[in-house]
Amino acid sequence: MICKFKTWALKRQFRNIPNDLKNENLIELAERLKGNSGKETLTNILEWQDRNLDFWLERWPFAPLLVCVFAVFVGAFLYRLFTILCGCLGIFIFALVYLFFRYWGSLKERSIKEKIFKFIEVVYDTIRSNLPVEKIVKKYKRAVCRDYAKLTAALLFSIYPNSEVYFIKIPYHVAAAVKIDDEYYVLDQNLPVLTKNGWLNRWNLKDAEVYLSERNSEGEVSIRWYERITRDSPKIDTEKLTEEIAKILGIKQSTHKDKSDFEIRLYDYAIYYDEYDEITKYSLIRAIKNRLESELCSNIDKVSKIEISQNENDLIIKVYFNS
Repeated sequence: MICKFKTWALKRQFRNIPNDLKNENLIELAERLKGNSGKETLTNILEWQDRNLDFWLERWPFAPLLVCVFAVFVGAFLYRLFTILCGCLGIFIFALVYLFFRYWGSLKERSIKEKIFKFIEVVYDTIRSNLPVEKIVKKYKRAVCRDYAKLTAALLFSIYPNSEVYFIKIPYHVAAAVKIDDEYYVLDQNLPVLTKNGWLNRWNLKDAEVYLSERNSEGEVSIRWYERITRDSPKIDTEKLTEEIAKILGIKQSTHKDKSDFEIRLYDYAIYYDEYDEITKYSLIRAIKNRLESELCSNIDKVSKIEISQNENDLIIKVYFNS
């Protein structure tokens, strides 16, 4: 009974509806992100989300808060518990006042009437459990974890119509995943694409629940509990990773300096690397390459050598410039 209730609750939060999968903006975006290989496609999806979507801070706490307040409010009203009723009403009003100051100034409508209707729409979208893909991609370009997971699933269904998409759920968080050769690849808002082991390490958890999402011939999507996964021991090879990063950046690895010019610390990146897994390795290399290019800008050609080492869960990149 509990499992059925949890599955029902998950459906309410991020199950794709037929209109999501038929949305023109989603279809166009999926076509744009489709790569020449599976690993490139998965990496493109995460890279697009990382560059184009912002975290919707208000939607994260206010959606469950206001729903819970409303439920308690109704219960208190039925049982005539005046004190609880006033408390819930006060919290509800406080939340609305906060959202008013947060949103009102950013509304661009010309008339007060248009602004009021727009404000009501934004507040409703803030607290609603399942936000349409159209609004995530085109209208707001902001999301919380369940929105990211839903959008990722919709893109995967659009690119691979007969695919099975998975949702990996832990307390207060969810991410979309695909399964290739009996290995889960988790797409969780930012690069890199992670194996289930790397993802569990990221959250410092030993296990998680997996839900299967399938699309039938009529375009309807169903979700059901699938299995529980557990964490294995992580693997890493910093020398090989250094060689691959240097190669992709065109660095010849030659310097006479004893001390690096600067260092970059990549927190928790060590637990993501798996030298035997092409998809994870490819997306991690892209993430490190992007970070180096962001730090160096046009000076990447001045680098003569890099060294990557591991410090517990972190990767340390030492960068040497030409003398």
